[in-house]
Amino acid sequence: MSLKYLIVISFFISNVCWAKRVSPFDHLKSYFSVETVEKDTLLLSEEEAEIIQKKVQLRLKDRLFRFYKAIDTNGKVIGLGFLWSVRVRTKDMTVLYLLDKSDGSLKGIEVLQFLEPPEYEPPGRWLSQFVGKKIGWNDQKKDISAITGATLSSRSIFQGSRIMQSLYQVKSLLEL
Repeated sequence: MSLKYLIVISFFISNVCWAKRVSPFDHLKSYFSVETVEKDTLLLSEEEAEIIQKKVQLRLKDRLFRFYKAIDTNGKVIGLGFLWSVRVRTKDMTVLYLLDKSDGSLKGIEVLQFLEPPEYEPPGRWLSQFVGKKIGWNDQKKDISAITGATLSSRSIFQGSRIMQSLYQVKSLLEL
């Protein structure tokens, strides 16, 4: 196969993959039925980061979080979306956690980027177990079914949900 054909095929494949990608903005618009979504950042103080780390018993690799606000037609924030990237095995995964602004419950979890082999990615059916849950500091996987073959990625998603809801609780995201 000539180099010319390889370039055309790789261009086609990259454009097809790009076309299937959905942005955090689109996810928030869909989940919360809003037209306006704003991007923002949240920087935890050292004390806030320490509280979260002690409560969830995980080390935060960063104190800076990127999040999105779903804003209704009255200008009120009704939903939040937090991006979290984590190394699963040898490659990164980026997850969007969608939280209801009123009570911090999970509205959904979307895996935006998964660079490990596809068989290690938790299916949407498994992710749907999180909808409506408020996973607290000390909660373990008692209400979440186990998953075979994707243990590391499912554990990372669960831990991420604890961290994101802890952010909601510690920062009282009412100010956002």
